[in-house]
Amino acid sequence: MAKANGRPTSQDVAREAGVSQCTVSYVLSGGKNKDRISPETTRRVLAAAARLGYSRNSIGAALRRGYSDTIVLLAVTWELAASHSHTTISVSRAAAERGMTTIVHVASDDKEAIAFLGRVPSLNPYGLLLLWDSNAIPEADRLRVELAGLPVVDLMPRESKNIASVTADRAQGSYIATRHLIEMGHQHIGMILDTSSRAKTSLKKLDGYRVALDEAGIPFHESLLQEVTSFGFEGGYDGFHKLLRRRPDATAVMCINDHIALGALASAQNLGLSVPGDISVVGFGAHPEGTFLRPSLTTLAIPAGKIADDAINLLMKLREDESFVPEPLREPMELIVRESTGPARLEALSTKSELR
Repeated sequence: MAKANGRPTSQDVAREAGVSQCTVSYVLSGGKNKDRISPETTRRVLAAAARLGYSRNSIGAALRRGYSDTIVLLAVTWELAASHSHTTISVSRAAAERGMTTIVHVASDDKEAIAFLGRVPSLNPYGLLLLWDSNAIPEADRLRVELAGLPVVDLMPRESKNIASVTADRAQGSYIATRHLIEMGHQHIGMILDTSSRAKTSLKKLDGYRVALDEAGIPFHESLLQEVTSFGFEGGYDGFHKLLRRRPDATAVMCINDHIALGALASAQNLGLSVPGDISVVGFGAHPEGTFLRPSLTTLAIPAGKIADDAINLLMKLREDESFVPEPLREPMELIVRESTGPARLEALSTKSELR
């Protein structure tokens, strides 16, 4: 039954086969996600497509639908884009498996990001993904108005039900890393973080840290928190030195990303400290650099592939059903234990001349 007023769409195929448009996309894209669909459903979709004379035509489909098969990923700050490179790559792969393409735009700061949002609707994208760890991100209602109802999925923590979100469970990750240190006898655990410009993720990590301390009966001390404004190696290097001068009794330090952790590790070694003999160091993100340095870095792995799959599936559901209101998705993290963590030392570092 060919469509009388033009070429059939994937929605027509879905209706004919009695399945969702997401299922049609899986079957017809040829990607690995087609393996999720049963053989019987696959046959039904292919038969429906043949009956309707459906064939994929991305340009024609975009003209008819008013949107393309392109997903826009906005990452705000180059540092954040670099630290989430695994997620960006995974999004591109997941989109390609569904017959879509990805445009990645990196904004240098919040002002540039907000200006870019105003240009997004003119691109007629399928949907928008956000990597934006800032309090400056527009509120959900304003964002929906500015983007004219474009499906949006935030890849950072967001509690609003008006904007979908899928991200790593940073509180859970920080919790299991803190528990790991506590189980090795650490009582004075520092944390290098940034709750001013990276509040959304830093505060989640702080929550997990505090819960683990509380469950173990270990008092929380703000003096063990070191705020930094540099997101990378320099922040970890300087932040660690400041933390240890203030709290030489610290035996471990948690860092909000791997680059800060590597800076902290280098700072400790330059102070003449042994890692993990004098101080244990934990990173966040499982970047390759941490496997090649010595000692290798204990870290938390972000499930980038699962996040990418879930994010694009959410965009597809939002396209299918404008009334769909998804719950925030939080993917559990994995602790990768390497050489940079070990049992807590017994003596105080205040006796070491390097810290005086």
